[in-house]
Amino acid sequence: MSNGVAFNNGLATPMSGPVHQILKRQVVELDRLRDTLKEPTLNAELMKALHDTTCLPDKDTAQLAAQAIDLLHETAQILQPGHLILADHFLGTALSTCASISETCR
Repeated sequence: MSNGVAFNNGLATPMSGPVHQILKRQVVELDRLRDTLKEPTLNAELMKALHDTTCLPDKDTAQLAAQAIDLLHETAQILQPGHLILADHFLGTALSTCASISETCR
């Protein structure tokens, strides 16, 4: 066992502990946040403030939304396992290469 992780046949197996409990709580909180933002009255207000096609987004709401997105993105980067990051970059490179070849063949 090292750093709260048990190794079984070379594979890391997470153990229950403070990290596990914190992540469980945060998943519940994020679920509540999503549900709150989808609540019809609040969602309509949010859509009007950020996604109205007839006017620019509300400055204060847009700044808070951007701050929330930045924090969520940073959190995702901390939590995302290395192999998924590597796969994401590989697939992004592959898609770019395919798009480039497709454009060249036209």
